[in-house]
Amino acid sequence: MTTEQPSGISSRNWTSHPRPERYVGRQGDLRSVDEIAPVFRHVFHEFQQFNEIQSLVMDDMLYTDKSLVVSAPTGSGKTAIFELAMVRLLMKLEDSRYEGDYRMIYIAPIKALCAEKFADWKGKFEPLGVKTAEVTGDTEMKDFWDLPDCNLILTTPEKWNSITRRWRQNVNFVRMIRLVMIDEVHILNDQFRGPVLEAVVSRMRSIHRFVEGDGGESAVVDPMRIIALSATAPNVADLAAWVGEANTTCFYNISESRRPIKIDKHVLGYYCDPSTSPFRFDMNLNYKLFEVICKYSSGRPSLVFCSTRKATESASKHLVEQHSLRLTPDQVSALQIVANQLQNGDLKRRLLAGVGYHHAGLSIADRQLIEDAFRAGRIPVLCCTSGLAMGVNLPAHLVIIKSTQMYTDYGMEEYPESSIFQMIGRAGRPQFDTFGVAVIMTQRENVQKYERLATGSVPIESYLHEHLAEHLNSEIVLQTITDLASAMDWIRSTFLYVRALAAPARYGLPPNLDKAQIEKKLEELCLNELNALEKYSLIVKNAKDQGDDSGMMVSATLYGRLMAQYCLNFRTVKLLRKIKGTEPLLEIFTLLTYCDEFAVFKCRNSDKRTLNELNRSSTRSTIRFPLRGRIQSTTAMASCLMQAVFGNLPIEDGSLQQEATKMINIGRRLIKCMTEFIYVGQGTIGQDGGGVYQALLSTVVLSQCLETKLWENSPYITKQLKGIGAIYAGQLAARGKISFQELLDTNPRELEVILKKNPPFGSDLIAFVRTLPVFSIDLVLKKDYFLEVTVNQKNDCYSKKLAVKISILVGDSNNNVLFFKENLDANPGGSCWYQESFKLSDATVATATGHVICSNWTGLDCSKSIVINEEAAYASSQKQRSRKANNTNASKKITEFYRKDDPKLKNTTSQVASISVGDRGIEQLDEEVEILPIEETQNLSFLDTFRFTQKPKLSIDKQNEDSLQFVTASTLKNIPQNSNDSDVTMINLSERIDRQKTLSTFQAVATLDESPLETASKRLKLNNSNSSQLLQAPSVLTQSSDETESDTSPTNPKKLNFFSQPARCSVLNPPGSTLPKLAPCIPIGPPRYNPSNRMQYFMEMHRRDPFILFGRPADIPAQQERQKNSLRRVCLFGVFSEMPRYRGETSGSGRVAATSGNVANERQVFRSMYSVDGDNNGGRFYRKNYHHARQGRRELDLG
Repeated sequence: MTTEQPSGISSRNWTSHPRPERYVGRQGDLRSVDEIAPVFRHVFHEFQQFNEIQSLVMDDMLYTDKSLVVSAPTGSGKTAIFELAMVRLLMKLEDSRYEGDYRMIYIAPIKALCAEKFADWKGKFEPLGVKTAEVTGDTEMKDFWDLPDCNLILTTPEKWNSITRRWRQNVNFVRMIRLVMIDEVHILNDQFRGPVLEAVVSRMRSIHRFVEGDGGESAVVDPMRIIALSATAPNVADLAAWVGEANTTCFYNISESRRPIKIDKHVLGYYCDPSTSPFRFDMNLNYKLFEVICKYSSGRPSLVFCSTRKATESASKHLVEQHSLRLTPDQVSALQIVANQLQNGDLKRRLLAGVGYHHAGLSIADRQLIEDAFRAGRIPVLCCTSGLAMGVNLPAHLVIIKSTQMYTDYGMEEYPESSIFQMIGRAGRPQFDTFGVAVIMTQRENVQKYERLATGSVPIESYLHEHLAEHLNSEIVLQTITDLASAMDWIRSTFLYVRALAAPARYGLPPNLDKAQIEKKLEELCLNELNALEKYSLIVKNAKDQGDDSGMMVSATLYGRLMAQYCLNFRTVKLLRKIKGTEPLLEIFTLLTYCDEFAVFKCRNSDKRTLNELNRSSTRSTIRFPLRGRIQSTTAMASCLMQAVFGNLPIEDGSLQQEATKMINIGRRLIKCMTEFIYVGQGTIGQDGGGVYQALLSTVVLSQCLETKLWENSPYITKQLKGIGAIYAGQLAARGKISFQELLDTNPRELEVILKKNPPFGSDLIAFVRTLPVFSIDLVLKKDYFLEVTVNQKNDCYSKKLAVKISILVGDSNNNVLFFKENLDANPGGSCWYQESFKLSDATVATATGHVICSNWTGLDCSKSIVINEEAAYASSQKQRSRKANNTNASKKITEFYRKDDPKLKNTTSQVASISVGDRGIEQLDEEVEILPIEETQNLSFLDTFRFTQKPKLSIDKQNEDSLQFVTASTLKNIPQNSNDSDVTMINLSERIDRQKTLSTFQAVATLDESPLETASKRLKLNNSNSSQLLQAPSVLTQSSDETESDTSPTNPKKLNFFSQPARCSVLNPPGSTLPKLAPCIPIGPPRYNPSNRMQYFMEMHRRDPFILFGRPADIPAQQERQKNSLRRVCLFGVFSEMPRYRGETSGSGRVAATSGNVANERQVFRSMYSVDGDNNGGRFYRKNYHHARQGRRELDLG
């Protein structure tokens, strides 16, 4: 043992408490369990003697109350050291006959370690009357009063940090904390988690000093004791100086030579071609694994640490497919038993071959099964991620570190040295081995580095200075810091202060400074952070003396309190301060994904394929707000995963599923803070201190989305019902059951047929829906401009057991918030939930709108608008109409989220048609929308394109819902060129076209009957080359596609029904035209792959018969068949004439190229069809990695 001691700290040199008679002596250097009182002896029932390290620290742990820091190799039996400390406290309570309350806190870096200790200690200590509770991120406890009446609390630094930020509201609770146990204290070396642990421990010390100075109730037991255990570290004396006061802390720095199970360490270097990527090098190491296992394992269990989850699966797959492990019949039988209980099919197959894998992407049940089986020695080889080394105790005879690099947001970097020690420490099983083996596989040039590392150690450092602003703000809110002097007192209680004195260069301080100079530099650092907090209105400073910073008083603002309450990073707060108050839902959601709290996630290369398919795909549903380009960053990953959850999209990767759940939980916390942040910031946020009604509405709606895991307008609201999951919700939505009312209007037997359930499932489902509340909101303008807001619940069958909560928001047309209440519980008496009257501060506003937004249910919201000032309302409507008329040629506003590339058009004229678009569909259809004849459109670069959305009853399983959010008609200039791939589908024309019957002029016009076309007076004017006619939209929509050709007349034109039931939509054909039979399809747009400068060619060459149709082939319903025929994404321009034979063209002329057949890549065919000028400029809409298809293309005579 080596014992170093810092200044002012002694090491085992004080008088111990008298040993009781139960002390029975020792056997050599090892202490006996019989030394423990019989009532506590069962805690150590696994062994009869303590090992060498446990025996070494036993006197200080069991017979004194001094704080203690122990640095020892992994696998030294450190759990028993914690148990000795707890037994010490219980012995004192027994001896003093203390019957009062007490608390013991155990802090571990990860939840898995807390869960493991909880399962162990609950059985050991509850028979002694110790009530045990696990308080981690998986629990809903948020404050001291939420904690159960327990004596032993197991928690993580993040959770305890959140709870102790409100300790002043419950001083009696913290007064009872007698023992704090910190496991894996070397986590201080972690850039993100280390500062949290450091702040928590420093806060606990501050609490301890406050309680001692406050006096209060006399305590029978001694004050708070801190026990910290760490892996091997050279600066354990610094840790001791930090956790305890002078002459109250002892420390042990135990070298590797004292390890109970000796470890043979080997470093193997392999050549790495400089031109080879780190990922390739990691994959090449798979071919070396089997040789290493055979050489060093001696037929005993082996643990292979890999850098990523994908690497664990790749390594295990290689071992199974390329090699064969010799298994005994008993091993095969044992593996079969385990495999039969697994959920993961790949894992099951590999386990039967003797190789398993373990990472966070597996289900909790599978992980637990694998851990138990490996611990029992049933699995010969287990590939796992490095995270396993930090948490669960899973020793092996052989530990292999396959590659010393890991993937981070900044690329491939070397493992932290502490992580290497943690992994090496898993070698050697105390129950079975006399020694263990650790093998490090690295690049040849790193061999000497890791050979030195294997025999030495790395100091534990502080990262608090990188997150100082957040923790200074928290202590200011707690009033621990009230001025610069108290801020420096707090700094002196941190590990940062200890390490800055010991190694100033590590923290950017000049060398050769004395203590006073170092403190001055730390004071400057502290003052800079306080100034930054003041800049963003998180604190206010008041100087006692003009210009005297040392006398500066500081206090927290409302913003600062919110930052501390919700544990926000300073960078996140800076982001929130940029809110203007007018942000719609998309911008608020985008802002959320940019918050720094998501930085803990990694966008791994192995996940990018899944993420990109969720973002943009032609063969499956995609997210509502697709991102530009490919998914590369953590921000894009967070956006994609949360949108996938809201959109009921399947996330096929298990690890991404778990990360999506974690992101949703983080998002809930952030959006609650954002809501309060915006509300309290009225008049101060934004550039001109304007209103915040729109932004507040967006945050409340997004909060609902995060709570229910559905978009606010989701057709999958049935997913919230008991017994209805994602699949059943999709089936119901596909049949038009997209609201609770439509569910009530459905026969129960029909529901059972749809879901393939037996009675009375449908009846029970409808019975439950009948108990849901039905809200309404009324706004009444009273005398003297008092506005009365009344929220009613109109369903007499409503069951108050549902605990529905609502938020009420009223805003005006000037973006001011008039009234806001959130998370209101049900009123047990009567139907009126809430009523409030208030006087309007501005009587000149045009309108006011009230919203009832259910906090924990989607599909129950309602809203209502009222005119406040008729003159202002009329002026506003005229101004809006004028703005629309002036901006018909203006580009659609594209947020930064969808950065726009303006198309370069040779021939761009004014649009053909214009339809005004609102937030929820068509607000107004222009009195006459003219569809020009072909003769007048020769120079157009784009024909009329209509985009459909208005809450449609569509086959939502194949369509991007957001592409169905608006109805637009415009030129190409108005169309985002980066719309979702799913916006472009195709129609299969399987019949031959008679050129003599092709239409002379054809324009496709379609509308949804669900859109709010209120009257038949809104007319569409259709012109062709011979005549013009007026058609009333409602009359068109009522016609059926089953009408025969004899029904076609100038007054009753034949049209094609593009929708299968229950959706209804029609497309008009001019008189006398005969088109091929079309399968039911969905008209959508705009097409992403429309060659803007090629339409003129079609117009010129095929003046007689061009048309534009968009759709989906319904005659190929199976996805496999669609892939077989490459019918994935085609925008068909319907050119029927003699055309040259192209790749993908079926036999015969007069057919449409690239609609069927075995097409290797339809994008190549696009270019061959649409590129007629002999250059590649038209390819700018395509991805660069696709080649221009020249085969079979020729110059066409446009004359």
